[in-house]
Amino acid sequence: MLNRLTTPTAAGSAAISVRVTDSNTATATTSSFTITIDSRTITIKAADRTATYTGSAVSVSNSYSITSGSLAFSDSVTSLTYTYSRTSPSYNSTTAPTTAGSYTITPSAAVFSPGSASNYAISYETATLTIGRTTQTISFDSLSPRTLGTGTVGLTATSSSGLAVTFASSNNSICSVSDTTVTLIAAGLCAITASQAGNANYDSATATRSFTISAALSITTPSGASLTGTFGSSYSLTLSTTGGSGNNTFTLASGSLPAGLSLSSAGTISGTPTAAGSSAITVRVTDSNTATATTSSFTITISKATTSLSSFSISTKTYGDAPFTLTAPTVTGSLAGTLTYTSSNTLIATISDSAVTIVKAGSVTITALFTPSDSANYETSTITATLTIAKASQASLTITTTTVAFGQTLSLQTAGGEGTGTVTYLVLSS
Repeated sequence: MLNRLTTPTAAGSAAISVRVTDSNTATATTSSFTITIDSRTITIKAADRTATYTGSAVSVSNSYSITSGSLAFSDSVTSLTYTYSRTSPSYNSTTAPTTAGSYTITPSAAVFSPGSASNYAISYETATLTIGRTTQTISFDSLSPRTLGTGTVGLTATSSSGLAVTFASSNNSICSVSDTTVTLIAAGLCAITASQAGNANYDSATATRSFTISAALSITTPSGASLTGTFGSSYSLTLSTTGGSGNNTFTLASGSLPAGLSLSSAGTISGTPTAAGSSAITVRVTDSNTATATTSSFTITISKATTSLSSFSISTKTYGDAPFTLTAPTVTGSLAGTLTYTSSNTLIATISDSAVTIVKAGSVTITALFTPSDSANYETSTITATLTIAKASQASLTITTTTVAFGQTLSLQTAGGEGTGTVTYLVLSS
């Protein structure tokens, strides 16, 4: 009896008859019979896959395992058809999905090389493709400090997902948000959160920006004595403010300062006035947040400088003295100008230029008036002195006629005295 062993290389059925020949060449033949080669049973399972959403298709490629059975010879599965499906939202396609979610992967239609699918009884097992949502970031522009009264603030932010961003304030008593506009309400810290809620493919994201709101900036309009200066004397006026963010800068908003004065950026008007007069101005202050405030119009008045006279005196005179010239008083600072003189009583003394003529004995006030050459910037000034004029002494008076005949009238004659005036007589004895 002869047995032959071999390994089938293909599944299927074949009807055959076999002839046998012995060593004497005798033969015998079987009836026809069928040999059946069953398909080889295997189970192919797709590989599970986890990925993060990128916007591109996520597939399992040719990723599988044979979970039962085995391949014969050097057979190899070179490709499979994968169907991706889910219920909600509905998806069923051999095209790999792009959106996040959980999908069932169903393999089918195995292709062999070498080998043939006809030689195998193939069962397919599903797998799961999980595409997770990806993170997103928000680009939110920084926010600069602001001062109340400087208007609204515009917001700009974008998400890496391209989805719309919304804004909200953490404290609506400090600042409020409408769409992309922030309204300043009160001084304090304003915190704005930019949010993107996410969707099926993106996780939610937030970003917060904060900025300080300073109290409204105001400036006090100066008044009173601080607005008065004097020609030639140093002057200083410091402007005051409230609120604002600090680091204030002051500028002249209108008008011009009196000559010799200047306004510093720190808010002080100072200098030595070089001309008398008045100047109406307004001053603007700007803080570090570009908030501004402006004074009402105010006027700085520079008065004329006063002049001072001293050392003015007149020695006592006697009636009958010759006209004399006044000695001019001293002018402080040797200021240029002219002196004029007046008499309080021209019946006692008269003045022409600086020459005094005595009219009669008595007392009179002499006033010296100084008029500066620079009358635009200096006041006039006066000084007085008293001129005393003593009476003059006269010669002795004698009666020169003392004898007369009886019955005749004696006419008295006198000699001496001043020679003018009235003579009166008194009988002392008889």
